[in-house]
Amino acid sequence: MPIPESCHADGLKRGIEEGLKRFAAGLLKTVALSAPEAPPPYMQQQMPQPPGNQYASLRDVLGADFDLESASLSGGEPPAAAEVLFVMDPKSLDEQSVFAIDQFLMRGGTVVLAASSFNATYAQDSLYATPNNTGLDDWLAHHGLTLDKSFVMDPQNAAFPLPVIREVGGFRFQDVQMQDYPYFVDVRDDGLNADSAITSGVPQLTMTWASPVDVDEEANAARAVTTLVQSSPASWRSTDTDIMPKLDLAGEVTYTPIGEAGSNALAVLVEGRFDSFFDESPVFEQARTAAAEASEAESETASEPESDIEAIDELADLGHDHDHEAELGEEGEAAETEGIGEIGAVIERSPESARLILIGSSTFVSDQNIRLIGSADGTIYVNSIEMLANVADWAVEEQSLLSIRSRGHFNRTLPPMDEDDQRTWEYVNYLLALVGVVVVFLIARQRRQAVRKRLAGWLDDASANRPEEAA
Repeated sequence: MPIPESCHADGLKRGIEEGLKRFAAGLLKTVALSAPEAPPPYMQQQMPQPPGNQYASLRDVLGADFDLESASLSGGEPPAAAEVLFVMDPKSLDEQSVFAIDQFLMRGGTVVLAASSFNATYAQDSLYATPNNTGLDDWLAHHGLTLDKSFVMDPQNAAFPLPVIREVGGFRFQDVQMQDYPYFVDVRDDGLNADSAITSGVPQLTMTWASPVDVDEEANAARAVTTLVQSSPASWRSTDTDIMPKLDLAGEVTYTPIGEAGSNALAVLVEGRFDSFFDESPVFEQARTAAAEASEAESETASEPESDIEAIDELADLGHDHDHEAELGEEGEAAETEGIGEIGAVIERSPESARLILIGSSTFVSDQNIRLIGSADGTIYVNSIEMLANVADWAVEEQSLLSIRSRGHFNRTLPPMDEDDQRTWEYVNYLLALVGVVVVFLIARQRRQAVRKRLAGWLDDASANRPEEAA
């Protein structure tokens, strides 16, 4: 049950209604999610390589507040009942899948794309990156957006758990040390848009293996463009696919900035009218090709020599078929024309309500990385998932849920510090602990002295009273 927006009767009524919608079928807003699904456990044990990105946590969070449906884009048909379409980690999408996304946007829906230019795969002893073909490069370029083929590296970053082998007394132990990792961009403060309801309540985000999002200002001159997430001014771009943490002889992580440093957009929101990327539906093209192949096969079959008996039977049925076709001729042509119109229909332009959000990281909400980021602090990291839940609330205008998330569903993270500040605070903690011990010692000593004085006074009084009693 959401907290009422106000103490008035209207706010309380709205809160009760929103709570009751969660228990009634058909009243929740529909959100569609297209994401890789986890294979069954018995198949995971037989797979030679670890499974790719999985999004079970995101499914659970979205399914708690919305009617969540899994979107299958391969048929070229966009989700009909959904108001928001999440496309997570797209890989080599075919033309029909891109058409489904395009037409969902043309209907005035909100499309959220979380894509990366590289696939980062880490096993027990290896970490490597390979180029990723999303299949959306041309479609994004048509709308004035580009996902650059590089990584964003930032000195303001999150820690990475690095396995380290150490020797003690002739024995080898494998330990895990938290090392700085510029590929895990730590975004907070000015990096999160405080004017947007999506990110205003988010204290921090860790963008893993993110690619920069470039915006063509000329192509988006008639649309509103908002940068939701961006890296620090000291960040830079790198095309190096060797993403293993680099250690020097002292065991410290060292990275040298390459190229020009500056802020890079990691998530962008575009609002306004969009023109369709397609002139004709690929589903219609496929249907037309299949019809042409079938007609060609039929003509080849008809050209084959027939026996006399088959020819006589065909002539006998010709008159009956001709009358039947004459009756249904007009209806058949109308039905055929109507069917082709439905298949080949393309919405050429969207209304003003259309929204496109492009996020330059497909792994920042994956289950593996959420556990990896949380292991650094020993907590459950939910900031990235709650940001996407904010997107869904904002897109369907669930402001009451959005305000609740902003108030209390995020970790209270601390700002990052350099080594000098960390060392200073460490010495301050040691000094405060020492001062605390001294204070406790002095208080205990004072109390002991007070007890001794009190006992000595009692003894003096007792010794003074004894001669009087003897006398």
